[in-house]
Parts: sequence; C-alpha cells; structure tokens
Amino acid sequence: MRIVTVVFNNSMLGWVRHGQGTRPIASQFAEYDHAAIGRAMGCEGIRVERVADLPEAIGRAIASGRPTIVDVVTSGDPTFRDVQTPLAQYP
Repeated sequence: MRIVTVVFNNSMLGWVRHGQGTRPIASQFAEYDHAAIGRAMGCEGIRVERVADLPEAIGRAIASGRPTIVDVVTSGDPTFRDVQTPLAQYP
C-alpha cells in the first residue's frame, strides 16, 4: 500500500508556541526523528534536512510502494502571521 505521510517537523506546536509570546507552555518538544520511528514500525522512513533534498525524497517515497514517513526538518522561526494568505485580512 502506497501511503506517503509528510511531517513538517519544527519540534513544536508552532502556532501555539508563537501565540504564547514570551511565556511558552507545553508547546516545544524534544527533537524526534519521525523517519526512524516509521522504520521501527516497519515503514520506510526518509529524513530531509535540506530543502534541495525534498524532491528526491518525495520521489523515493512514492516509488517505494510502501507506507513511508518523510520527516522534513523545518524552522520554528516563521510565525503563523508570516504564512497567512493576504486574503485573511478581509472580513
């Protein structure tokens, strides 16, 4: 069965963390390797740490024909305000 799950891994509940301002509570996590967790469960697991490696990782995941976790390490710096569509400002 070919199911590909992509985890955008910033080691936090990003929107929650940024909404908490200077007093974060239970929104930051230890670093987890979700690809390794997938492999331990019998799936394929691919960890991506550079944006340039993402297309190849997705291609490998689809070609594997097996359930695959693609763990994409991302930054926690951008906030939800940085990624909102400009249309969100209109009522």
